[in-house]
Amino acid sequence: MIKELTLHNFKRFKDKKIKLKQKSVTLIVGGNNSGKSTIIHALAIWEFCKLILSLEHGQESLFKGYSRQGVGISADEFLPIAIPSLKHLWTNLKPQKTQADKDGYTLRIGCTWDTETHSDCYLELGLSLVNDRLFIKATNSNLSKDIKIPNIAFMPTFAGILEKEQKVTFAERRKQIGKGLVGSVIRNMIYELFEANNQEKKRLKGNRTKIKNSDLADLRRNDPFEILQDSLRKTFHTELKISNFNELYNTYLKIESYVSEYNQVTKRYQKVKDYNVRDIMVQGNGFLQWLAVFSLALNSNIDVLLLDEPDAHLHNTLQREMLKKLNELIPANKSQILIATHSSKIIKEMNFTNIFNVDRLKYLTEDNKKHEVLLGLGSEYLPYIDNAKLKRKILFLENESDRNFLDIWSSILHRPLPDVCFIYGTETHKERFKIFDFLKNEIPNLKAISLRDLDAENPNIVHEDLSCGQDFNDISFKAVCWKRTNIENYILLPLPVSRAATTNADIKSVSEYFSTKHGLSISDAATFIRHNAADALLRCDGKTIITDICNKFSCNKFDVARHMTKDEISEDIETIFTLFDTHFTL
Repeated sequence: MIKELTLHNFKRFKDKKIKLKQKSVTLIVGGNNSGKSTIIHALAIWEFCKLILSLEHGQESLFKGYSRQGVGISADEFLPIAIPSLKHLWTNLKPQKTQADKDGYTLRIGCTWDTETHSDCYLELGLSLVNDRLFIKATNSNLSKDIKIPNIAFMPTFAGILEKEQKVTFAERRKQIGKGLVGSVIRNMIYELFEANNQEKKRLKGNRTKIKNSDLADLRRNDPFEILQDSLRKTFHTELKISNFNELYNTYLKIESYVSEYNQVTKRYQKVKDYNVRDIMVQGNGFLQWLAVFSLALNSNIDVLLLDEPDAHLHNTLQREMLKKLNELIPANKSQILIATHSSKIIKEMNFTNIFNVDRLKYLTEDNKKHEVLLGLGSEYLPYIDNAKLKRKILFLENESDRNFLDIWSSILHRPLPDVCFIYGTETHKERFKIFDFLKNEIPNLKAISLRDLDAENPNIVHEDLSCGQDFNDISFKAVCWKRTNIENYILLPLPVSRAATTNADIKSVSEYFSTKHGLSISDAATFIRHNAADALLRCDGKTIITDICNKFSCNKFDVARHMTKDEISEDIETIFTLFDTHFTL
């Protein structure tokens, strides 16, 4: 297990040594942008680089004294984490060599661990960026072929599974897990546990007609597949049905689920009568999240499990239950689990000695230090607490400009804005929910709406009620998006611009400028206001366009909004005011 992580020029850490507890569950906590994900990502990239070197040059490329060149990969082949460009791996986006660097491998990630026979095993992997091509090499190592190297699995916030999944080799499973693509091999991981369970049953049965009761009881307590099934029964009242895979005629793995209930007579769980089994893909994200976490945690081939906010799809009770069961697994399989989380529920449940505070780069030394951590998660939002306590309603917006637009449209539509606590910021819905969850611990019955621009997302993800497929298992928090790229897209109508212009700007000249300069032919307010407006209007950069148009015709964007009539205001804006009325009066 990893006992020390050494980082040079990686993301937010220029030079750091981070000591970690082995054979334990560690919560990595801290405020936004404090470095939680940096630690998880560093280990995930170390595993990915180790995998690439082993595949391309063999495992000896990781050993002491290896002298061949490194391996080069393209940006498209770099899969462990999502980043805009490879430069974002480097501190301050600077991959260039400096006088302090020994060679061109200017980013280095090193891991130290102990095995049963060796202490202080060390492998440092270096990265170099040349013309958008990433080069990887073992830059420091004391390893030899008799030293076991930890296998690390990284699970980002779970994003679902494939519709169909072919059975793949162990090497391919390791490859996909090393890339952080757990969802593509989840059925394979489950089937691996299932196969091992069947083999153990055959061994225990031997030549007898059935397995001895004592052996069967021991199997159910300790076998990974049995533990997985038991956790699903008790947590979700659901069991897995695994179909045997025959390579002669089966193409895809078939893993289904069904509802089970406890029978007081037989003292066993059994399938609910007349319930039709169904593929696990149709189960909710919470179930699939749980299934992925424990399929990895129970895999004996994985030594270190990295979980990036595994609580994302789990309600409070399941968060606590997940942490409890993960802690129970550690003594049995001697693995190491690192969890990056914002969840106040998980932090409160965890023993303080296993909470790593990124802000201080060390484990907590006192239980009352938990309060410091919890406060830190929301420290920048403390000024809002008094107002939120008074209003018990929060409206998250990206900036005050958005509120100005809503104020103007409110006046035109004669639909007053709700009396709420406004919180401004460009955080994602997910990050805003963490803020809401933090504040809700202090403010019972708190409600919130999070409203964001669509930005570069596909407009098709936004439904007529402006929901955008992000649910947070709390009906008090509603996440919605504008259907159009920016809120400014809702004022891209020539007639209000001509009214607002301080220069002579008739509707014809304004319309021509829209068309010739920006490729937007907008003449009919009836089509402009529709939720499903023209694709060009939905996807264009309204912020940039309206800035240019206002400069051309000597007005500002709020003037344009003020000169709109009720018939020129989009259906989406009517929808958002309806949402204010319904959600905040629940």
